[in-house]
Amino acid sequence: MALGGNHAETVLRLREESRPHLALTAKVCTDQVRRGRHILTEQPAGSLAMNQPEMRPIIDLYEVDLILLFPLVL
Repeated sequence: MALGGNHAETVLRLREESRPHLALTAKVCTDQVRRGRHILTEQPAGSLAMNQPEMRPIIDLYEVDLILLFPLVL
């Protein structure tokens, strides 16, 4: 978003549009872990996806030692 202007607006709009997908990802991941299964999620370097409120259920799993996050993105 360092470019500002229309670029910043585009990033913010796309981030808002992705929120339902992030919420679904968090739900699927937490359901899997609570059933004793494993999960793997990937994100590009510099992604802020794990810092979005919709992903808080995944961070909560990390905080009670049910999953590992690499690299640590808190």
